[in-house]
Amino acid sequence: MEYSLKGVESPEYVERLASYLDSKMREISENSSLVSTVKIAVLAALRIADELHQERKAQGLPPLSPEERIKGLIEIIDKEVD
Repeated sequence: MEYSLKGVESPEYVERLASYLDSKMREISENSSLVSTVKIAVLAALRIADELHQERKAQGLPPLSPEERIKGLIEIIDKEVD
């Protein structure tokens, strides 16, 4: 699936992010019986969010509040999706 993205980050950076997400989605798809792309995307997002929280914890940083996470996601969507 292809999306038209725009943002302040370089195209190479956005491609690396997309590739990372794609790899997570493929991993889930290959190891489960799910066929819904939406469900696979949600599970991939949860895994990536868990990675973020584990990394923050390892660095001694406080977890993000739900409000901070939602605000950040909205900002990303607003910047990136055409």
